[in-house]
Amino acid sequence: MVSAYTKSSFLSKKSLTGTTAVLIYLASADFIAHMAFAGNYGYFRDELYYIVSGT
Repeated sequence: MVSAYTKSSFLSKKSLTGTTAVLIYLASADFIAHMAFAGNYGYFRDELYYIVSGT
């Protein structure tokens, strides 16, 4: 029984590593896409209101 536990434990760690790699890849692709288009947005009307109200 100990060897069966070790084998299943090894398989779950192996799949977790692959899943983690995919999640890290997707998160970095999402971050890069957000940073690539982040400069295209300016201030919105309500943000300008809060800036003026704070002074």
